[in-house]
Amino acid sequence: MKALFWKIRSFGARGRHDQIKDLIHGNNIDLVGLVETFKESFSPNELLAVAGIDRFRWNFVASVGQSGGFLLGTKKDVFDFVTFDHGSYWASTVVSHRSLNSLLEFMVVYGPVDHSFSYDFLDEIYNKIDSCQLPLLIGGDFNLMRYPSDKSSSNFSWPLADAFNAFIRDTAIHEIPTVGARFTWTNHQTSPIRSVLDRVFVCPSWDSLFPRVSLRALAIVGYDHS
Repeated sequence: MKALFWKIRSFGARGRHDQIKDLIHGNNIDLVGLVETFKESFSPNELLAVAGIDRFRWNFVASVGQSGGFLLGTKKDVFDFVTFDHGSYWASTVVSHRSLNSLLEFMVVYGPVDHSFSYDFLDEIYNKIDSCQLPLLIGGDFNLMRYPSDKSSSNFSWPLADAFNAFIRDTAIHEIPTVGARFTWTNHQTSPIRSVLDRVFVCPSWDSLFPRVSLRALAIVGYDHS
């Protein structure tokens, strides 16, 4: 089973449909979680262009103007759809894994760029995780760092990092180590700043169900998030 998390910054950007399609088909993706779609709705033709409306069950949260938006997809021959839910900073899908005969929850998050809202973000995600009784996979752009080594520059906030690490400890979620890239975001400047903003976590019951889970960051090509 494979999942794709990606902060795409506009579903309608030039060449974006082909990029998403190549990732889904080339990596045999079963779960799709896209953030910052900048879309209020999706036509059947748009979804057909990236993965097919017949192959995936799609759910979305509309963007507010040129800000935000989630798109979640689950492959129909692997999962039976159960329910979809969302908050201000997250969206999730509960599915039944056909071969395992087990309910799972797939959750995508987007942390605010304005860090005055980061504590509200962590509180909302904490409440969602705390209420979840299922094996949970959670990933996306948290817009938070855990350690100074998560950033190539010295501009680092310990209060935010302490709050993020306390959130991880209190929810008992486990971060999946990333291979394939040292950082997940770059500002693409002449002297670039690079950071680890995108992460994937699992709860203990997911870890028990899939003990060999791994995470790979694909190369950043013509874009700022891997």
